[in-house]
Amino acid sequence: MVKYMDVFLPGKSPDERKNPLISPFYKDLNGLQLPPALFTCGTEDCLLEDTVMMALRWQMAGMEATTKLFPGAPHAFNLFSAEELPASKECREVINEFLVGRLAQH
Repeated sequence: MVKYMDVFLPGKSPDERKNPLISPFYKDLNGLQLPPALFTCGTEDCLLEDTVMMALRWQMAGMEATTKLFPGAPHAFNLFSAEELPASKECREVINEFLVGRLAQH
């Protein structure tokens, strides 16, 4: 993971990388009024644990969070075509259903 961080944030120290403006993972969510969130992730994504943890932190701060995991899918799998990776189509359907459901409530 350090290799990816070095490419994404060259020249930033480990402490600088924890700035919530760089990574919302480090933001204190308590007291914030944030909308319902959908967290999608493939089980082969290097950020799987971070995704699950962020969803839990969202819920612990009193907000609605839905997590959907896709077995065998890599990072950014939802950007692949359905022919290349069938889970991408399922993920887009889950996103659509989530958005339509939340918009219908307002």
